Amino acid sequence: MPWVQVGAVSEDQTDNTWSVVHYFLTENDGRAADELRIDAGLTRCFLRDRPGAKCEPVTAAAGSREGQPITYAVLDETHLWTPRNGGVKLARTLRRDVAKMDGTSCETTNAFQLGEGIVAEASYVVVRAGVVGVFADEVEVSRDVGGVAVSADSPPEVWRQALLVAYGDSWWSPIDRFVAEIPDMPWEDVCRFNFNWNMKGGGSAVDMHRWGQLASTETVDPGTRIGLGFDGSISNDSTFLIGCTATGHLFVIAGWERPRHDDGRPVKEWRVPRLEVGNAVRAAFDTYDVGRMYGDPPKWSTELETWAEEFRGPGKTDESRERVLTFDTAATSKMCKAVDRFLTAVRGSTLTHSGDARLSAHVAAAHLQKVREKADDDDQRTMYVIVKGDDGRKIDAAVAAVLAYEAAMTMPLAAPKPMILVSSYGR
Repeated sequence: MPWVQVGAVSEDQTDNTWSVVHYFLTENDGRAADELRIDAGLTRCFLRDRPGAKCEPVTAAAGSREGQPITYAVLDETHLWTPRNGGVKLARTLRRDVAKMDGTSCETTNAFQLGEGIVAEASYVVVRAGVVGVFADEVEVSRDVGGVAVSADSPPEVWRQALLVAYGDSWWSPIDRFVAEIPDMPWEDVCRFNFNWNMKGGGSAVDMHRWGQLASTETVDPGTRIGLGFDGSISNDSTFLIGCTATGHLFVIAGWERPRHDDGRPVKEWRVPRLEVGNAVRAAFDTYDVGRMYGDPPKWSTELETWAEEFRGPGKTDESRERVLTFDTAATSKMCKAVDRFLTAVRGSTLTHSGDARLSAHVAAAHLQKVREKADDDDQRTMYVIVKGDDGRKIDAAVAAVLAYEAAMTMPLAAPKPMILVSSYGR
């Protein structure tokens, strides 16, 4: 007995497929429905000559679906099916029911965010493993078109050629309009929904239009109380020392990046000049009133321990004297709070920055990644860390900026200056 179910995580979502089915059957005075002997309803369809044979939309109340003898299942838009909204459980239930009847399931999806534990990603893994009995029809745009990398900075013609690949023979798709709208869209959305690229993380960490508005010509005078953020590497990644005033103004003190040849190839056998880095840190402490410095310890633990001893403050206790502290950015429970403070300040326009091109480039390359895989994107309590995107662009300056802002916002108040009393008594 034919029993078809169109599954989705909400009723509105089932409409994406169900409304099309209903349209095909009822247009032209219901000609298709009559020829196929189907009673087409708004909520389900029945075969007129086979009582009990039906097609219906279902949602993520997976428990009520268990054990139903369905012969065909449509899993619609599975890039939205998460453990939290019941999508993963629904997919398992529909597939079990179909398997019992030796039936078939069909899954439709956009490109998805990697590492989210969603149904689409699990299916993607199955396809890549070459599991027998699974057919995949997918078109993913190459990361370069005609030898030119496809990126947010590409000429519009490169975008157009990429879109022509993704949309293939879908002649009705308004390619030129898509091209015109790309500059106003988040690049991650373009990659997923237009180029069919599965993306890492939760999109760009920072709205770069807002970031540009936060650029300031503010100067930081010697003696200003600041926090310092340090993210270091040995050779491959970049190394940055970022300062931040107590009022939230970020500025680059020093940065070291792998140099490149004239043709763009990175120079081999290059290493971060550790002595030069140490001199820059000492110069920062000599120039400014550093209240606190946070440094990411991998590969730089020895230096951080040396600086911690060298730059101890004048406090009366060991805790109050500590000015250089390690901050393990891989400790997500700690890093997510610093990232949240930083992003909240960006969104609320309560921080500014010097407009340094290197810092802006690294901030633009930073992507969000959930701390808890099952957390809901729309839940305001969901916490994130920042990671590199699929393009591998460096984010070290952005990490240092997060640490600098955290240091500035949590450093102890400056010690009050001695008061000098002048008396005219006895003149």
